Amino acid sequence: MIGPLADPEAKQAIVKPAQNEGVEFTPEAVAEIISKTRGYPYFLQEWGKHTWDVATASPITIDDLTGASVQAIAALHESFFRVRFDRLTPTEKTYLRHMAELGAGPHRSGDIAEQMGRDFTSLGPIRSSLISKGMIWCPTHGDTAFTVPLFDGDRDFGTFEGRIATSGGQVTIEGAWIFTGGTGTLEGLTGGGSYKGRLTSPVEVENAWEGTYQIAEKTRAA
Repeated sequence: MIGPLADPEAKQAIVKPAQNEGVEFTPEAVAEIISKTRGYPYFLQEWGKHTWDVATASPITIDDLTGASVQAIAALHESFFRVRFDRLTPTEKTYLRHMAELGAGPHRSGDIAEQMGRDFTSLGPIRSSLISKGMIWCPTHGDTAFTVPLFDGDRDFGTFEGRIATSGGQVTIEGAWIFTGGTGTLEGLTGGGSYKGRLTSPVEVENAWEGTYQIAEKTRAA
């Protein structure tokens, strides 16, 4: 497993390709990218790409990261997180959701079980399956952590259902979706709506989504 880069190596991964093209990053922008990606190589590439696309002048500043971060997270959600998350069983998804709700890890297996309201011995097979699928790992005995960053960040969780129809060679899809929760700034996320779409190729679907959502206000201690 490829782990995160140390800050000096992460910095070089960001600034060196840009310098080769005569473009500089401000130190603040570099620090922000490293903070958001936690030095994970693939994420550094995504942030670097989208920051490059958004910026209009050199040096690239922290202001350029606002739009770039939104685009990078959206791209990762579709190409990285969703692909891995969709191949999990419902029980495995529930395990990861409760683990993410605990915040930045690693977390003790007992703490995850308590978050789920389960006996930790009953979760052994689920934990082992998630390890074999490359979703989590054990940095030390009894601890569990995500194999990549941002799974414990601002994540939304939900389900959808629908039906497929074929008419005149055109395949269409329509159904309903619902948010079941979230982590980070999306904690307490609820909502739902509908979607319609069509098959644009044997492996691609174009959907239009509509609906409403809300995020519950957190109760502050007196």
